Amino acid sequence: MLRFFNNFKKINNHTISLFFNNNRNFLIKNILYSLKKRHNKQFLFIGLNNYDIEIILNKKISIFQILKFFKNSMLYQINTLVDIVCTDFPGKTPRISLIYVLLSSQYNQRINFFVKPTKMQVSSITKIFKNASWFEREAWDMFGIRFKNNKDLRRILTDYGFTGHPLRKDFPLTGFYELFFNDVLKSIKTSPVSLTQEYRKFNFPLPW
Repeated sequence: MLRFFNNFKKINNHTISLFFNNNRNFLIKNILYSLKKRHNKQFLFIGLNNYDIEIILNKKISIFQILKFFKNSMLYQINTLVDIVCTDFPGKTPRISLIYVLLSSQYNQRINFFVKPTKMQVSSITKIFKNASWFEREAWDMFGIRFKNNKDLRRILTDYGFTGHPLRKDFPLTGFYELFFNDVLKSIKTSPVSLTQEYRKFNFPLPW
């Protein structure tokens, strides 16, 4: 009896997984078809990468209007903003690209929107997703991207009075200022970074 129950349980789980995968593939195909049919002119690229739908937005299209439409649409049912990812490519123009990772919990499907702000400025989506405020503050703190209509655009990871944006590729690894504890004054002080050796012009083939 126990062996029969275990075999039935395995068969049942296998059939459920097959049904789930087939159903998910069907939903992905419908979403891709509707995107290409309705919004083909607004997107530069629509594709699929490891079951994640990737969309590259046109520069003339506002990310706020697009995400507002997807949030209110009953067809896609996107209700969660998972993350806002930033990447820096100094040799390209524009150098900064944003990736808005959205999730449809109804279909268990992720949709990634790729945006390339031309003037290091993009519209805020805090009115659509309230948790976007933390992600936008992190993007501003680390990369220097300004989000219009964000009423709480403050640094979130670095200290008060910090200069520069640490995750940019042109930011020096040693930074501009350093913190240290002054034993005489018994307090934390800041001072410009002073290097005893020219690490930034280090000769790797002949280090000595």
